[in-house]
Amino acid sequence: VLVGSGDDAAVIKSQNKNLVHSLDISKINTHFPKDSMPEDIAYRSIAVALSDLAAMGAYPSFISIGLTSHSTDLDWYKKFTIGIENILNESKNSLDGLSRVFELDMLYVGQTHSICVPLSVNLQTLSKETIKNAFDKIYLETYGRLLPGINVRVINLRIAVIGNRPKLDLSSMASISSKSVEECQIETRLIWCDGAQVSAKVYERLDLPIGGKIVGPALLEQPDTTIFIEPNMYGEVDHIGNLLIRWCEE
Repeated sequence: VLVGSGDDAAVIKSQNKNLVHSLDISKINTHFPKDSMPEDIAYRSIAVALSDLAAMGAYPSFISIGLTSHSTDLDWYKKFTIGIENILNESKNSLDGLSRVFELDMLYVGQTHSICVPLSVNLQTLSKETIKNAFDKIYLETYGRLLPGINVRVINLRIAVIGNRPKLDLSSMASISSKSVEECQIETRLIWCDGAQVSAKVYERLDLPIGGKIVGPALLEQPDTTIFIEPNMYGEVDHIGNLLIRWCEE
């Protein structure tokens, strides 16, 4: 973490660029009135995060939303989803389109095991009847029989609005560093290897240039891990930033 969240967002070091991360919680009667429209709640919840990113000079790439609600009104969740779509469309991200995923965890009253029931993505056709039919279909496929006369209960509802982005060019993930391999060396460190103490060069992994080659023994450090290249092996950065480790005789 390069910069703490502060008033806006945190800055996290990635391979070839810094990622800006914003986390916001919106609470009823604190951040929006109890009688607010679900579309407005969804819109505001995302807008505050987008505002934080803008304040940091960043562009949004993805969002994740967690929702806790006591509402059992299916129409409320339909409208909440529409609010998400509205602000995603207004944010001018380069999306090829939006898709929706609706899933329920359901069970018969008295059971302890639930099943995941995917629902139609057409909001206009969702009803208690279509939900019950979807449950019957999945339950029958899973257990081979239904349990007539027993009520069905919904345990969890999951809604995802997925922005379909253009195909990612993996080469954009590669390092854009202009440093040489030698300039990426941090220090030389004594380490224990194969029963003996040896000297190993230590490098800043994310600064290594495309085509950079490191001969072991060596340590490559980055914020989330340390990579050890053993003696008689070498690591080479490929055109999309992967580190390929091979035997020296290859």
